[in-house]
Amino acid sequence: MHFIQYPDRAWGLVQTRPCFEKKVLQYIERCGLPCYLPLARQVKSRYRISHLPIFRRYLFAAWNIHDRRSLAMCSNIVNYIEVPPGCDTDIIAQMESLYKIELLSETREINLQNLLRLPKERLQIIRSGPLKGFTGYWKELNGKYVFAVIMNVLECKFEATMDGAGLICD
Repeated sequence: MHFIQYPDRAWGLVQTRPCFEKKVLQYIERCGLPCYLPLARQVKSRYRISHLPIFRRYLFAAWNIHDRRSLAMCSNIVNYIEVPPGCDTDIIAQMESLYKIELLSETREINLQNLLRLPKERLQIIRSGPLKGFTGYWKELNGKYVFAVIMNVLECKFEATMDGAGLICD
């Protein structure tokens, strides 16, 4: 998936009622608006796998002033947050990094958690592999070393921990 900057629309956030992210996504897609709901794969048991939103109650969409009426018609949308002009490139970069994590969660086990503050360990930049360009640090978790990728998306810091096999860092 590739996110583009539209000349007549701006990317923003759509806030939904609790647990209605996927239904609102379907509604926005039926309206013909570009949208993106970042999902993370979670293994519940040997036979049960689910895809849950990374951000509860939020999804990304691109709309203009004429599309507001369509958004207002959906009772499951609580609010839509417009982005100031010129910030589209920041949101698009954040969506692309979330999409990389989402794709990686299909092949590796990734645990997401919010961060209250940055760790004291020295941060490293990944030089090769599927997460090239991401920043993170090595840590020990349950007796094995994992790599924790640190992301700052929507002014919210979180880390995604995963097996560090195949990652080359500075």
